[in-house]
Amino acid sequence: MPEPAFLVDGVMEQKIIAHLCPKKPVRRIECNGRDVALEAIVERLDLHIQNLNNRYSPIMILIDRETREMSCDEIIVQLTSLLEMKGHHGQCVVGVVDRCIENWILADWENVKRTKAIAGKSMRGNSEGVQGKVMLKRLRPDDILYNEPTWGKELFLACDPRRIYAKSESFRRFVDQLQLPCHWLAAVSERCRAIYE
Repeated sequence: MPEPAFLVDGVMEQKIIAHLCPKKPVRRIECNGRDVALEAIVERLDLHIQNLNNRYSPIMILIDRETREMSCDEIIVQLTSLLEMKGHHGQCVVGVVDRCIENWILADWENVKRTKAIAGKSMRGNSEGVQGKVMLKRLRPDDILYNEPTWGKELFLACDPRRIYAKSESFRRFVDQLQLPCHWLAAVSERCRAIYE
């Protein structure tokens, strides 16, 4: 039976995963940013993986692409290669959000608005690759202050994973790598996945 641990970018991701996967370790990398070298991120990841002391498998890594020029796929390949050079071959599942976690919320924005009774503006176009945080702040009602750890977490948990899966390539890429039970992702059935293969 898999016993995962999670290494993530920020507080919002940590709170989301702690809610979805209670009792599983969720640690913040506290190193990612628009100009942080992937080698520096891997140094932090390596430290966290060593601290987990081989008690968990797989190690789920989720970072933001931020404003990097490399594609999500290129970042995943490079991070995986660097992790393998540190001795973590086959131990990690790496996901990269195109651009930040808010982009996954934007992929299901119309549903989130309806579910949370938000009178915000409608999302037009693709949610991938845009500056998600900026876009979400534009779409929200003026009377709501956007706070990532609280309001962002609530918005994400109001999302339907099937809708994110249908609209977000970076979400699909991450979810398709997962080989562990997850009640929240159970709605993303094999039938749904087959449509996007």
